[in-house]
Amino acid sequence: MRRWIWALGASLLLASAVGVAPAAAQQDPQLETERVDPVPTPDPGAPPALGSTAAILVDLDDGRVLLSKQARHRLPPASMTKVVTALVARDLFTLAEEAVVPQDVLQVRGGKLGMEPGMRFTVQQLLYALLLKSANDAGHVLAAHDPHGYDHFIALMNEKARALGAFDTHLVNPHGMDAPEHYSSAWDMAIFGRQLLEDPVLAEIVATPRFTLPWPGGNPRSFDNHNKLLGQEPGTLGIKTGFTNRAGKCLVAAAQLGPGRALTVVMNAPDHYAETVALWNYFSQRPVLLRPADEGSSEDPVLLATPPPAPVTDPVEAALVARAGPVDAPRDVRWVALMAVLAALTLATLQRPQRLHPIAEAAQFHAYLEPLLETDAAWENPAQR
Repeated sequence: MRRWIWALGASLLLASAVGVAPAAAQQDPQLETERVDPVPTPDPGAPPALGSTAAILVDLDDGRVLLSKQARHRLPPASMTKVVTALVARDLFTLAEEAVVPQDVLQVRGGKLGMEPGMRFTVQQLLYALLLKSANDAGHVLAAHDPHGYDHFIALMNEKARALGAFDTHLVNPHGMDAPEHYSSAWDMAIFGRQLLEDPVLAEIVATPRFTLPWPGGNPRSFDNHNKLLGQEPGTLGIKTGFTNRAGKCLVAAAQLGPGRALTVVMNAPDHYAETVALWNYFSQRPVLLRPADEGSSEDPVLLATPPPAPVTDPVEAALVARAGPVDAPRDVRWVALMAVLAALTLATLQRPQRLHPIAEAAQFHAYLEPLLETDAAWENPAQR
């Protein structure tokens, strides 16, 4: 037995002498104590860690903003722009009317169906091509179909944004190709997405997995919805994807989940689908929040509110905003306040009692002076004085 012990000791001494260490001794003891997961799995109900530049999660049932990350930061919206294009098209056109493809459609860049000048499509067909295929030429045709011209349609897109309370949005085209002064925010895109879902026609379109478009002079063209969450994630309601080199991967999406309906926006995301699903999971797993009306609630909820829009000067645009927007016609608060003050002063002046003649005032205290008033009718009729 002693021989084995001595042999083992000699072996260890020899290994140490020639620099051959056992496997356990080759590891840095400092690293052994730091071996932890750098991104621990969040507890159920904990908000996800997002790589998106901007994001927002909204409870569609009550408008509560449950999570936001730089939600008002202005970023390129890419093809999410087409949500606003669809909203304005619904304000201006009927589904059955036909739009003629203009000559300048050949100048449109990016993803398109290859529409040629002179072709005719219904507004409904163009909306399917716009929101499913994300066809830039479909957006151009819709804008050019405005009876007041393409530029007027773009102006209406910005007026629509203002009417809905989206003040971090400015658009210069109907398709979302990168351009100077073409921007939006996650907050504003959530407003647009919510407005789209309130239109049954548009809500049905964005939830359609596949559409076949009749093609003039050729075979029909079928295309799938760009939103890959449809058919993969139960409860998906739409809405619109987007991608450009500047904007990165973007997605405004909604889903019917256990606790209710969730609306999400991610902009410039490393994986727009994975982060959207992570937000949906957070919506489903998080504890139910007390409503503000519940007794004992200490929360100060942030709502996806719609503030009053800025005044609209163009009469045509004002009529469209009033018809399409969910808020009352814009009011100048300072003007209303001034009118209220003037009305109060006028009322106070009218109600101030007329000053009596000195003899009439004295007669109120000395009855023997009343006969003087009865003999002189002028005291009773101030207009004759």
